[in-house]
Amino acid sequence: MVADALARNGFACTQAVDAAQAQRYLENIEPSLILLDWMVPGISGVELARRLRRDERSRKVPISMLTARGEETDVVSAFEAGVDEYVGKPFSVRELIARIHAVIRRAQTSRDEQVFELGGLRLDPLSHRVSANEEAVKLGPTEFRLLKFFMENQDRVFSRDSC
Repeated sequence: MVADALARNGFACTQAVDAAQAQRYLENIEPSLILLDWMVPGISGVELARRLRRDERSRKVPISMLTARGEETDVVSAFEAGVDEYVGKPFSVRELIARIHAVIRRAQTSRDEQVFELGGLRLDPLSHRVSANEEAVKLGPTEFRLLKFFMENQDRVFSRDSC
């Protein structure tokens, strides 16, 4: 039901039936958001969130937890495990979509502030400056965006159309 509602609102969704399948999916894709239920077959959603935060590939992907558990201790446990948003059931689809957009926006803002460094190349998104071995490099806006995209997505292969 949630995946259908998200798809109707323009999101591409990949669903996992259990924690093991979710972790296998995350080896091959980098989602904008992980929407996680507390009751995940195999392990709890809180434990899965802890594992995702320890894994280099998923460490920075925002996690929203959907749950019917609303006790303060449950909410605190989820946030301590690394969850970025906690949505209690029942919820409206409109509220869920708004919360998803907010979490993705917050994650993108923090990512935009990150300085990227790789092999003597340094890109600062806030000041729009690039340097190679501490020498300034002049780039146009499109070149800057492409370089930022590739530095954000190191060790991944992209087709021309996906950039």
